[in-house]
Amino acid sequence: MKESFLRYLEHEKRFSPHTLTAYRTDLEQFLQFLDTTFDIQSPNEVTHTQVRSWTVDLLNQGRSTSSINRKLSTLKTFYRFLQRRHGLERNPMLKVLSPKTGKRLPHVVRADELDRLFEQIKFPEDFEGLRDRVLLELLYSTGMRRSELINLKIEDINFSHNALKVLGKGNKERLIPFGQALAKLLLSFIDLRQQTFGKSTYPHLLLTKQGKPLYPKRPIISFANT
Repeated sequence: MKESFLRYLEHEKRFSPHTLTAYRTDLEQFLQFLDTTFDIQSPNEVTHTQVRSWTVDLLNQGRSTSSINRKLSTLKTFYRFLQRRHGLERNPMLKVLSPKTGKRLPHVVRADELDRLFEQIKFPEDFEGLRDRVLLELLYSTGMRRSELINLKIEDINFSHNALKVLGKGNKERLIPFGQALAKLLLSFIDLRQQTFGKSTYPHLLLTKQGKPLYPKRPIISFANT
């Protein structure tokens, strides 16, 4: 049954050699577990209890939930094949739940790490240097998203209330307050921006050295080279 399943994946589903190897490995590991733990040699004898036991065994081995879910996906495909091609009456996978994959927490840069960053970076005393400092200060002080930063316009800055108006996800508008130190930096940058490009046709606050808006496909860390 295993070999006919793998031939089906290769010739009918046109799976790549790499994927076929992964499916073969998953099945061989499962069948070996059945033989060793339950003395079961035929996949037809398997119940959802044995599959759950294998899942627990994999967790105890320290396998990641994503790896286990991939193996369970192999079994689901295998048992659907047995139902269609070999007349299997009972599919044990219908009662098997996949382990939940925990959400990865975002990496947060500590304040002292950012302080050291600003101390170590030597910003050139020109438009690009001041622009890059403003870019980092905005990210640091406001926590705004990259897309919000790129699309920020001068008219979105309210210096009377020290607040930025940004358009976030779902076109939801929100106000982000900022401190007096950032306000001074922004005013200096806007003045230099006007000296450099005059009345630019672009309303965006941050521009490349060619006077065009920054673009999202370029990593923000490399904007200093634009």
